[in-house]
Amino acid sequence: MLGYVLGCTALAVVPGERCVVTDHRLLQLSWTRDAYYQARLLLAARHLEPGALPVVAEHLRWLWVRCDRTDGWMRSHLPNGAVKDRAFQADQQLYPVLELLDYREAAGAWPEHPPGRAGWGEAVAETWRALPIDPELGLVAGEENPADDPASLPYLLSTQVLLWYTATRLRAHADELGLAPPALAAAAAAVRAAIRDRFACPGPFGGQWAYETDGRGRSRRYHDANDLPTALAPLWGLCPPDDRQWSATMRFALDPANPGWSPGRWGGLGSAHTPGTWPLGDIQEWVAASLLADTGRAERALDRLLAVAAPDGLLPETYDSGTGRWLARPWFAWPGATLAALALGAWTTGLGGASSG
Repeated sequence: MLGYVLGCTALAVVPGERCVVTDHRLLQLSWTRDAYYQARLLLAARHLEPGALPVVAEHLRWLWVRCDRTDGWMRSHLPNGAVKDRAFQADQQLYPVLELLDYREAAGAWPEHPPGRAGWGEAVAETWRALPIDPELGLVAGEENPADDPASLPYLLSTQVLLWYTATRLRAHADELGLAPPALAAAAAAVRAAIRDRFACPGPFGGQWAYETDGRGRSRRYHDANDLPTALAPLWGLCPPDDRQWSATMRFALDPANPGWSPGRWGGLGSAHTPGTWPLGDIQEWVAASLLADTGRAERALDRLLAVAAPDGLLPETYDSGTGRWLARPWFAWPGATLAALALGAWTTGLGGASSG
């Protein structure tokens, strides 16, 4: 997977800048979401591949300078930085900030910034101020969910988890960036409390979190393979694995009671966006089952991922839940990069089959 990212999806645009696309054949476009998990793999593999760190620095310069973000990062961008699909997804405003923070912690320094441009602190502050955060609720709204489908309600759970994580991580480097630590702490506290309160809903395994809400009483119970931050919440520190709301949410997500579940011999978590079982869903199952100490289920999820992987290690977007046959996107970089990053120790605290380093 590392070779695929370095050789096929991390495209040199001009000297010192790279665009990271979702695949090299079908969708030669960049989503900040997909690109983040590929960059996270490169950072996790920096001791194995010396060229990985400079590639992430080059991608950050492309993201923050060349990419057209007049109205924020849009759904997708062309390698030249122009907008391809103009839709606002709140999570895609946060992943570039996280990638910058991940690079800082991996490299021990910020990447070189192009001369004549605003510094990293100014750029991050501008991005943070532009987030459409409700001042009463502390939640960030978006037009679409991470499956690229229209949002039913404005506030998506996984995006709020990401917002909390980003605010928490920014606070650790606030002084270097010229940001205000108390304001970031308050933002993190507000969104954490709102997740507990505004997303609370009944479920088949007890009180859980809704998929999305309007923050004022209306909510939708669902879970999607694209919503990795929800599964990663304990690894990021939002809650412990035995948190009742999180565990009930993930038990629901990985159950036929969830409309996003795809039944069958190869059944698993999928998405309303494209039918079938998604490897991203299998990754969520492996992570959640490991954290919930369900060793047998974690091993089965990992075995299923290995069984559906191509000989070169790539995973598709989705496969048939009855037969295991690939259905879409044979060169989808996101799931393989996420799985490889986890195996190399990114975010992990002893997941079954993953390194803890």
